[in-house]
Formats: sequence, C-alpha cells, structure tokens
Amino acid sequence: MCALCKAALAAGVAATLGALVWIYATALAAPAVGTFHDDGLYAVTAQALATGHGYRITSLPGAPAQTKYPFLFPALLAAVWRMFPRFPENVLWLKLVPFACALAWGWLAFRWLRRETRSARVAWSLTGLMAVSPWVLFLATALLSETLFAVLLTAALVLLARVERGAVGWKTVMVTASVASGAFLTRTAGAAVIGAGALVCLLHGGWRRAVVFLGLSAAGCAPWIVWQVGCSSFEPYYSAVNYADWTVLLHFAWNEKIRIVSQNLVAVLLSPAVLVGVAPTGWGALLGMAVGALVTVGFLGRLRSGLRSPEILTVIYGALIVCWAWPPMRFMAPLLPLLLYYGYQGAMACCRRLPAGMRPSILAALMLALLLPAGRTLGVMTAVARDTGAVVVPNTPYDDWREVMRLASWLKQNTPADAVLVGNYDPVFYLYTGRRGVRGFVPEPYRLHYDPRPGDWPVGTPAEMWQAIDRAHAAYLVSTPNLAFREAGPLARLTGVLAGSGRFRLVYQSRDARYRIYRIAGSVDSPCGLRDLSNLPHSPKLLASN
Repeated sequence: MCALCKAALAAGVAATLGALVWIYATALAAPAVGTFHDDGLYAVTAQALATGHGYRITSLPGAPAQTKYPFLFPALLAAVWRMFPRFPENVLWLKLVPFACALAWGWLAFRWLRRETRSARVAWSLTGLMAVSPWVLFLATALLSETLFAVLLTAALVLLARVERGAVGWKTVMVTASVASGAFLTRTAGAAVIGAGALVCLLHGGWRRAVVFLGLSAAGCAPWIVWQVGCSSFEPYYSAVNYADWTVLLHFAWNEKIRIVSQNLVAVLLSPAVLVGVAPTGWGALLGMAVGALVTVGFLGRLRSGLRSPEILTVIYGALIVCWAWPPMRFMAPLLPLLLYYGYQGAMACCRRLPAGMRPSILAALMLALLLPAGRTLGVMTAVARDTGAVVVPNTPYDDWREVMRLASWLKQNTPADAVLVGNYDPVFYLYTGRRGVRGFVPEPYRLHYDPRPGDWPVGTPAEMWQAIDRAHAAYLVSTPNLAFREAGPLARLTGVLAGSGRFRLVYQSRDARYRIYRIAGSVDSPCGLRDLSNLPHSPKLLASN
C-alpha cells in the first residue's frame, strides 16, 4: 500500500473513531429510561433492590415478586443506585453499566475473532463493524441486559475454545460453569450456554467433566429457580408464566408453531445485516438476504471441519430463539461476533472462485454496503437522542420523549400519590412520578406478530382491559402513540372504544392529541357493564384521533 493510501486510511479510521466517541457520548447523555418497557422494569427492580424492598416490581400494584427476569443485571444496577441514589440524576451512572459491558464484549470478541481468523487486521475490522452497529449503540446505552449477557456468552466461547484445545482441568471446568450459570442468571436463554458447555465438556473432557460442569452450573442457577418456584405470579406478561405461554414447545397449535418458526427463521437469516443497520425493506431486504446467505455458507463451511463450540452454541441458542413467539432481532444481538465471523468466512469462500486481484475489492464493497446504512441509521439515532432525549430502536418509529415527560409532570402535579395508572409506559411513570400502574392489555404474540389476519383485538378486548383496570383499581388511563411497538394500532383501537364508553373523561391532551390522560370513573357494577363495553361500536372519530 502506498504512503498516500496509508495516510488516507489512517485519517478515515481516526475520523470514524472520533465520530463514534461523539455518537456514544450523545447516547449516554440522553436521559430517557423505560422507552422499551423492559428497561423500565429493570430500573424499577434495581431501585427496589437498592432501597431494601427486595427483588420486586414495585411499579405494579401490590409490588409482586419479579420472577420473569433473572437478577444479575438488576443487581449490578442496584449497586450503582446505592452509590448514586437520586433519580433521574443517576441515569448516566446507571447507563454506564451496559456500556461498560459493551466495551468488555468488544474486547472479548476481538480476542476470539483474532484467534479464529488468525489475523489482527480482520479481527479489528469485524470488531469495528460491531462498534458501528446501531443495535449495539442502542443496547449499550439502554438499561437492558443484552450486553452483560453478550459478555458472558463470548467469555464462554473463549473458555470452551481452551477446553477444545485440551485445557480440560478442573479449574477450567469450574470457571466455565460459573460463566455459564452467570449467563443464565442474566437471561433465561443462558440455558443454551449451559447446554453447549456440557456437550463440549463431554466431547473433549469425558463424562466426569460434563457431570461436574452441569452440577456446578445447576448450583449456580438454583437460587433463581427456587425464587421463581416459591413466589406467586402476577399477570402472565410480568412473570415466569410468560415463558411457558410464549414458546412453541409448550403452546400454540401445529399450524401456528410452523408459522412462528418459519417467520423467525427468515428474521434470523436477515439479522446479521439488520443488526448492522440495514433496514429490512426494499433493497435492504435483498442486501439482508445476501448477507444472510454468506453467513449460512460460512456456518456450513465450519460444520464441514467438525462440530465445535461456536457451532454448538449457535445451534442451541438459535433453536431457543426461533421457538420463542416474538421477533428475534434483539435476541440475536449477543451472537453478532459469531454472525460477522461466519459472514467473513462465507465471503472468503465465495471470493476463492474469483481472481486474486478482485478479492480485496469485493470484500471492501461488501463492507461499504454495510457501513453506509449503518452510518445513516446512527446519524438518525444521534439526532433523535440529541433533540428528544431518547435513544430509539434502530429503523423504528418512535414516541417523543419530551411529550412523555410532560405527561409525567402533569400526573405528578395533578393526581393523588396513591393513584394507579394504566398505560404502556407503566414503569416510566412510576420512576418519574411514584404512581404505580399496569399495562392493562395482554398481547397475544401469535396474533400480534405472525397471524396475517389478527382480527380486531390481538391485545385483548375492551371488556378484558376493563377487567384489568378494575382489578388494579386504576384511576387514570394514559394513552401514548407507542410507535415502536407492534401493538400500537390495536391498542389505539382499544383505547378509542374505551374512551367512547362514557367512563373516561379527558383531562390532559398534547397539542397533536396523540398523548392523552383520561380520568376513569365507575365500576364493573355501574350501568355500563362489561357486556356493554365489549359490544361498543368503533368510533371513527376516536379511532382517527388515536
């Protein structure tokens, strides 16, 4: 490479690094918490742990035990919360937990990639592609457990590679079991790490090593399992019951199972490109399919050389995700180093058929095809974070965080301290106002995400939502656009019908009428009963305004 080309490359790398520092700093400084709902629940449980209330969802009426999300990530947040107890002033400190995990993930991924590719340059390039991933930006600056889970999963890969190379001493087995159980205590999908570790120990260390590995992993996971069994459940969405209700292994008819698995497989095929920032529509879908094909070629090429820990983990973890009735994109993010590695291997396999002089140009063109949409998406996310205060899900419509905060301000100033709310941002309003609340609707994952004809009420009927309101003794219904969620349209129709029942009085409305607060009056025994609510006609005026 000529001196001028080297200087240009160095300048480009420096400019990219500077831009990334600014982008991540902007995202870390964004004050929003709870826009993804799960991150709000993590913050609520962290606050409960830090203030001595135990592992409970204190934002819900009755503060039930948290049995859905394992406790390791909230415990880390709680440790920070104890040091910086004032909310929302401590948001930046809390966000440093997933960000620090993302940095550790990048370091471990680089180490693993360098060993697998035998090239520091390739490892740096693939790690850099991780860094510019809009999904990595989102997960590294939101209070979500994916980056901690990714650290533990990648650490398990590094350790299992040692086992495969013959380092099967008891110390290695113990450390690997600790990492695997830590993955399970971060996300239940960490069961895949335990399964992969046991199989690798069996293949390379014998059945005694495998039994010890499983025993140690089980001991590490036992406290969480005992906690789940010993605690009563709240509504299924908020509890461990959700795991049984949303997996094709235990639920859904056969035709529904087939549709869920097939659509999830397509999403998994598209995930490598989408995670790097390519929108899965139009030409982006074509690029996504092409990248997915390269990843598949690389994966199959690795399988031909023997069954090793990366492929074992990919298959087991991928099977869990594909069998879960929910779009898998976010859950595929922890596999991003593996996906990029398989994509590189697939591209190299295809380039071997080309003249040697063309290979660098083809690989550079592929990298550029991924970097351009990644840069565009990062630019949009940074502008939104700077202007509204929220880091949004990549390539997804979003609500205005400023309007959400205006709702919270009104609620704090104009409602009793013990008022119960109903709305999709229930953890947000608890964190910022102290008012407890529930979502009030029950998403049916098959009808919501997979059924081509989901019907009118894939999030429950008006009567069912009224029952949830009545159970919670809710006094206010908070209506927001919920643009980042698939339930936005059905929930708007549901809110429109309820608002037209005569029991809901509008007490707050934004200028564009998309953000509203209703005062709820009446009870189940009043003249407008459950049967009346379920039979209410749709109001075109209300539906249009929602």
